[in-house]
Amino acid sequence: MIACPGESPLSGITLSWVGSPDSVERLVSALQQGGCQVVRHASITVSETNQTAFLTKALGDIDHYDWVVLTSRHAASPLHGLPPPRGRIAVVGRGTAAEMATMGWPVHLVPLTEDAESLARAMVLEGDKGKTALFLCGNHASPVLPNSLRQNGFNVDVVESYATHPIDGVQAREIVKSIRE
Repeated sequence: MIACPGESPLSGITLSWVGSPDSVERLVSALQQGGCQVVRHASITVSETNQTAFLTKALGDIDHYDWVVLTSRHAASPLHGLPPPRGRIAVVGRGTAAEMATMGWPVHLVPLTEDAESLARAMVLEGDKGKTALFLCGNHASPVLPNSLRQNGFNVDVVESYATHPIDGVQAREIVKSIRE
């Protein structure tokens, strides 16, 4: 819930954020700078994937890919401690790029608009048809990016590198109750 005191155009507006507790930091920061009091409510949790065999194989073969593609900073978690691959790194936005920088991995491509379609379009504009891409993603990843790349001549391996889980019903009811208060 977000409560904005004073004459702010956001006064009286309640915002429910669907995401992990740490997924809204830029939004929270901007709202706080505008004088808002922000109360966070987690609606999902993020954990390691249970597809470890596929992930381990993909990470062992990472230097065979022309591109390593991530659409979430959570997808980078299994890469911590590994040296950067020989291929190029493409990420969906600044938050993911910042996570890669903390690991010392160079990022070669970040689209101006932070979404999967824009990332795929930017990769296609690089002229890399026929190239290979490892798409590290969550268990509920949209097929937009890999499908778009495949339609444009890329060979894409989709590998789950993290999992998201909704909170349970009791926690959800507590969130709804606190928002109504």
